[in-house]
Amino acid sequence: MLFERIRRTQKPVFIFLAVTFGLGFALLGVGSGSGTINFGNIFGSSSSSNSISSLNDAVHKTPGDAPSWLKLAQAYTTAGQNDPAIGAYETYTRLRPKDTGALASVSTLLEQRAQIEGQNGSAYQSAASYYTGSGGPFSGLKLGSALTDPLGGQVGSTYQQQASTYEQEATGDYTQALGYRQKLATLDSSNAINQLLLGNDAANTRSYAVAVTAFEAFLKQAPASPQAAQVKQLLKVLRPLAKTTPATPTPTPPTPTGSTTGN
Repeated sequence: MLFERIRRTQKPVFIFLAVTFGLGFALLGVGSGSGTINFGNIFGSSSSSNSISSLNDAVHKTPGDAPSWLKLAQAYTTAGQNDPAIGAYETYTRLRPKDTGALASVSTLLEQRAQIEGQNGSAYQSAASYYTGSGGPFSGLKLGSALTDPLGGQVGSTYQQQASTYEQEATGDYTQALGYRQKLATLDSSNAINQLLLGNDAANTRSYAVAVTAFEAFLKQAPASPQAAQVKQLLKVLRPLAKTTPATPTPTPPTPTGSTTGN
């Protein structure tokens, strides 16, 4: 069972599987308020009228031009270039730290990337287990338990390292997203969707006390939500962890000093 696995391992890459509904919930635009992902913000008409290259020229000439950074972030997102979009949003939110729409947008992009990284990590972990565990290439042989496979062990180790790398990257992205969502919660404490996603990010970074507070706030604000039952089940797992796990320092979103490059 998923919850039992969380109890046993406390690995954040497993927790995102339990609360990934939150991302779909936000991406569908359910709910209201500035914390909800705004497709008008990401795919604004201004983005389509400005090329990525011209916008990059603009921000290089005037690094403090916040509107151009926002347009660049939107243009990158429209083009499906999420990594540079995140970088552009990070710069924009440094210049405009109270823009709740941008905070929600960069958080969602980070969460999406973390979700993919988590899935990749799980795939590599499965491959590593095949070569290093009981399901290895000699498992079907009568004397399989007495045989060793040095090459398989080396391959398994390589896969394990890659799985660990993806897990670290996913945790890093969830940590950044958590910082942005906490900022957004400060600016708009009544936004239930943001509380839901804040709890998701906190759980994935082992900030269990923060996750509990956020999920409880979500239940107070949206008690009749279709997600309420699942959140209540998740809280049964997270509350004991919050009591036994040391508090994690509140993450701070990065303050980029460089600029992005475009095509």
